[in-house]
Amino acid sequence: MVFQNYALYPMLTVYDNLSFSLKIRKMKKSVIEQKVNEVAELLGISDLLKRKPRQLSGGQMQRVAIGRAIIRNPKVFLMDEPLSNLDVILRNKTRLEIKNLQENIKGTMIYVTHDQIEAMTMATKIVVMNQGEIQQVGTPYEIYNNPDNMFVAGFIGTPKINFIKCNVLNDEDGTYINLLKSKIYLKTLESISSDEVIVGIRPEDIIIDNTDEIFKVFNKELIGSELLLHCKEDGQEFVVKCKASEDFLNVNFVSVKIEESNLHFFNSFSKQRIKTKKE
Repeated sequence: MVFQNYALYPMLTVYDNLSFSLKIRKMKKSVIEQKVNEVAELLGISDLLKRKPRQLSGGQMQRVAIGRAIIRNPKVFLMDEPLSNLDVILRNKTRLEIKNLQENIKGTMIYVTHDQIEAMTMATKIVVMNQGEIQQVGTPYEIYNNPDNMFVAGFIGTPKINFIKCNVLNDEDGTYINLLKSKIYLKTLESISSDEVIVGIRPEDIIIDNTDEIFKVFNKELIGSELLLHCKEDGQEFVVKCKASEDFLNVNFVSVKIEESNLHFFNSFSKQRIKTKKE
């Protein structure tokens, strides 16, 4: 198991921390030395074997903690938020190292994290939990594109998904909703039992159509090559994610268009996903 706070023995060297469990098993000294060197080389810490924890950086201590788990050759690795004490740059670097490590050792890792980016980039399967209850189990693609409920949809994705309450209406052409000034017919949904739904649409799925004065842009966030536009009209607020350009940086009003295929529908009472006819 790899802990959040490293849990290294402060009085022991890196070599002795790695070899501790092997010595407890009374393995031969030559075997211990071979295993320690193999793990140290795998993790890139061969030059640190004579140091003590106080002489290591946070990233180095985390690699030693991981090495101490690897050296026992377990069937399952348990990792309890191992990157939470690292700064952003080091966390990103170590995240890639752990992912590469998992691919190299071919072991099963159960990785606990509150960071959705860690979960989405590292996992082959994700278990989303809320207050101790499992909300959904699936691949990162399934979790992101087919969230089972509003909690999962709102938890996964940066920036956060927009939730908009809409009335379900009918005319001679079928069932429809009015969403952000667009009339959208619900052709792909199974039957809807209520006259109200909550629609989820991710900021990157809202397309800026032109700069007609329909939705007021009340805030802008420039994130490198991308721009977040915070819009509102008649009390309805939503976020649009687009490529950064001078036109959008200076815009004060926008109009948008959306496609039904990019929408997620949720029951307004149970907050559960309303399935499409394809699901």
